[in-house]
Amino acid sequence: MQKELPKAVRPIKLLIAIVSRGQGPKVSKEAHKLGAHGGLVALGRGTASGEILDLLGIGGSEKDIFVCAVYADEAHDILMGLSERMGFSRPGGGVGFTVPVQSIGGLSVFGMILGEKLIERSENK
Repeated sequence: MQKELPKAVRPIKLLIAIVSRGQGPKVSKEAHKLGAHGGLVALGRGTASGEILDLLGIGGSEKDIFVCAVYADEAHDILMGLSERMGFSRPGGGVGFTVPVQSIGGLSVFGMILGEKLIERSENK
C-alpha cells in the first residue's frame, strides 16, 4: 500500500511559546483549538539570576517550552490567538514567536511534522 501526501507543499514556520512551568499543556490545547497540529512541550530553565528575576517581578526561572510547526500563512493568526488567550502581554504571561523553516527532509517528514494523517491508497486502483 502506498501513502498519499498533500499535492502542494506550503511554507511552514516553527511556533515557539515559553510560559511558566505547568502552562505548556494549556498552550498546546489552545494552539490546537486555533488550528495547530502536533507539537511538543519541553521543560526549560531561564538563565537570569534570582536577583534580576526578583527585580523584574517575574518569579522562578523554570519554564515550559511549547514547539510546533504551523503553515506560514496561518502562523500570525495562531500566534496572536495564543497571545490573547494566554496573556502574553501581561508581565510574566509568557512569550511567543515564530521562526521560518527553510528545508525539511521529504514529503513524509513534512506531513509528520504538521501532524497530517496520511491516507492509505490501495494498489488495486
